[in-house]
Amino acid sequence: MYMKNLLIITTLYLLLSISQAWSLSPCEGEESKWQNCEGSLTSHSGTIYIGVFKDGIFEGKNEERNVKYVGEYKDGKMHGQVTLTWGGEFEGQTYVGENKDGKFNGQGTLTFSDGVKYVGEWKDNKKIGQGTYTYTDGSKYVGNYKDGKREGEWLEHHENGQLKSKVIYKDGKREGEYLSYHENGQLLEKSNYKDGKREGERERYHNNSQLEYKSRYKNGKPEGESLVYYENGQLRFKNNTKNGKLDGESLSYYENGQLLEKSNYKDGKR
Repeated sequence: MYMKNLLIITTLYLLLSISQAWSLSPCEGEESKWQNCEGSLTSHSGTIYIGVFKDGIFEGKNEERNVKYVGEYKDGKMHGQVTLTWGGEFEGQTYVGENKDGKFNGQGTLTFSDGVKYVGEWKDNKKIGQGTYTYTDGSKYVGNYKDGKREGEWLEHHENGQLKSKVIYKDGKREGEYLSYHENGQLLEKSNYKDGKREGERERYHNNSQLEYKSRYKNGKPEGESLVYYENGQLRFKNNTKNGKLDGESLSYYENGQLLEKSNYKDGKR
């Protein structure tokens, strides 16, 4: 009998709590007095979030974009310290940081769905100043943004602290020499970029410092002779390309140096 009465009391309490949650009144009057009421906030783009105001914090959601918002507010807009959580195709993506007038402003952390994390400063939704990407394997990529675009030298490091890559950006595009390294510190690749595209000679190396690949690029595509080597230094492939497509004689070799195959291409076709 006691357990039955306890069950009835518990059920009535839950029903009452749900009823009260559903019956929150609309927020009215001065914003500073909004407390335990239902209302909406608007982002800079006009996205409307419906939710509850309590103790200076708004907790709501935009159903259309499947985004949840928890944070401070001012004049009906996101403002102050905020947390945004995405669902749907961006499931798991979050932003935790400062917001002003409905835009990312100040220091913030953006975590992508794949686990990659970016920490840096924002101004009107654009990245500015130094920022750091941290990947799931522990490697880091550090550099500067200018008006939302990468600018200057960017350095990436392996989890063990060894330099992984060195890239120069100009107006958001790779420009000049590009260097990358194996985890043991040996050179992996050396190439050049012009206006975001590979240009000139490109070399890649095995982690024992033996040349792996050598070719030239024009406007982002391989052009002319390309050579590929085994780790023991023996030639593996010798090809010719024209406008990024195989063209002319193509040779392949066994690791002992004996010819494996000889063929000819024109415009990428044998």
